[in-house]
Amino acid sequence: MPSKETIFKTLNQTCVAPNIIEPTLFPNTETQPTTDSWYYSDLHNLFGETSFPTQPSFSAHIWQNLVMPTDKNQKRGTPKLTSTDINFYNAHITQITHPYTLDTHHYKNAKDFKLSRYACWCMSRNNPNMIFSRTYFISPVIDPQMDFPTMNAWCYQFARVNLREQLTKYEKIINAIAHKNKINFNEFRRLNRAALFGDSSKSHIAERNDFYISHNTPLADHMGAATLYERTNALDRIIKNINQTQQITQNKILEITFTELNNTRIKMIKEQHIHPENDIFRLSAPQIQSKLMRTERDFINQYAFEKLR
Repeated sequence: MPSKETIFKTLNQTCVAPNIIEPTLFPNTETQPTTDSWYYSDLHNLFGETSFPTQPSFSAHIWQNLVMPTDKNQKRGTPKLTSTDINFYNAHITQITHPYTLDTHHYKNAKDFKLSRYACWCMSRNNPNMIFSRTYFISPVIDPQMDFPTMNAWCYQFARVNLREQLTKYEKIINAIAHKNKINFNEFRRLNRAALFGDSSKSHIAERNDFYISHNTPLADHMGAATLYERTNALDRIIKNINQTQQITQNKILEITFTELNNTRIKMIKEQHIHPENDIFRLSAPQIQSKLMRTERDFINQYAFEKLR
């Protein structure tokens, strides 16, 4: 997968600006393209076969993920969304024939597709690995002049949503293991914090970062994307290690947990130059999710009814 900066630059470079149509006495606004677009071949070359297959099946790949407002005049609030296919294909995908390169093969004159910004968003929004691209395509409703550092910051926050969901799955498993082996839950939770954050006090972490995190809110809700990702991987290794240990005891579980999380902390500081206790944010993951949903609702209202043809 290319770096985020490479993705940002490539999408900017491969964007196909709307055709300029000379005004007439009787302009037909229904057929005038009103949005930027990207060639499917360029997206395939950038993201690869998994996300953009060489032989796209739009009925399966896009339409099943499509949402459109039922009322195009609705400007505020939560639009009522409905699945559709024909209108989407007619408005947001255009089949063309032109010369292009696909992977290492150059075609002099072959079939390709032009996808609107809305179509590109539809294809990336359900792929957790494409959160940067998902953010890129909705960026005009955030800031039409979005630069890479700003885009990267928004992406980092939005990435917390899916990463928090992934961490929750592993937390349920590790907590079940602790409960099964009759480990004191409060002590187990304290050890988890102490190992990863180098500090056993949740309130001290919040005070140090001046975020005033509520004691009733899970600290994981406020973790940054890097910490969420590394902690999830650490819990995965802990669970596998525990399952592979022949004679497991309470002390052994605590030892495995502390050692793995402490090593994760050391690795983050050494390789990423990120201290987990500094990767804490005032806005929680649920609040970020609400923010993302509001942003995408604004995007849907603005771009769903634009036309490529």
